[in-house]
Amino acid sequence: MKFLLKWFIILLLLLLGSLIIGSCQTSNQQVNKTETPSIIQVDDFAADRRAYSGDIVLKGIVASVDPLESSFVIIDTREYELCQDLTCAANYITIKTPTNVFSGVLPEIEDEVFVYITVGSENSYELMDIQMVERGRETILRRD
Repeated sequence: MKFLLKWFIILLLLLLGSLIIGSCQTSNQQVNKTETPSIIQVDDFAADRRAYSGDIVLKGIVASVDPLESSFVIIDTREYELCQDLTCAANYITIKTPTNVFSGVLPEIEDEVFVYITVGSENSYELMDIQMVERGRETILRRD
C-alpha cells in the first residue's frame, strides 16, 4: 500500500510540475506578442518580401511625395547615406495613405521615416497593411 501511495505522490508531483511549466510557457508567449516589431531596411524588404510576415517597421528616406495621391516613396537609408542622392537607389517602395483612411500630414522629401505595417498574403498576393508613419519620435500619419 505504501508503495502505491509513493507512486501516486510522484505522479501527482510530475503532473503539477508539467502544469506549472506549461503555464510559464503560455505567459512567455503572451509577453512576446507585445514586443516591438523588427525594423527592416527598404533594400532588405525589397530583396525578398515573402521572407517577412506579421508586424514590421520599414525604415527609409522619403524620395518623393505625391500630395494628390496621398502617397510617398521611400528608399533605403544606407544607400542614401552612401550616395547622398535620392535617385541612386536600387529599390523604391510606395507608401499609400489615402485621406479617407489616414489622418495626419505627409512626410517631406529627405525625411527619415518609420512605416509600421502588417505584412500578409492572400491568394498568393502580398499585402502591406499600413498602420502608421513616424518621423523621428513623432507620429505623422495614423490609420483612422
